[in-house]
Amino acid sequence: MYRHANPDSGTYSATIEEYVGRVGIGSKHVDLINAFFGFQFALEKLQAAADRIICLERCFNLREGLSRADDTLQGRFPWPFRWFYTPKQELDGMLDKNYALKKWDKDGVSTDETLKHIVIDDIVQLEDLR
Repeated sequence: MYRHANPDSGTYSATIEEYVGRVGIGSKHVDLINAFFGFQFALEKLQAAADRIICLERCFNLREGLSRADDTLQGRFPWPFRWFYTPKQELDGMLDKNYALKKWDKDGVSTDETLKHIVIDDIVQLEDLR
């Protein structure tokens, strides 16, 4: 369904974002989570929590020495999907868009503004990640 969308037009990412949300959580997921656990979370609250989790995970990985060079797809898929291949130039473009969407710099490091916005600036010190 999305395979033929033109990634340069913004159609692909807009369609995916509309369907599953900015961080992979859409309204259908919220309904399921609320029904299963008995919560009354709003979509925005769950997306904000997901933003914090993703950013904290990234900060931890950066602190441990991982970098943009480690953000790759090759070798991460189990058999029978090993045939999946994304050329480096295309993957670099996807990483740039992904980092921009998360408001990270070109190396995948959160900015001070991003850390303050998602309220983890008191936990993460950027100088420890660079």
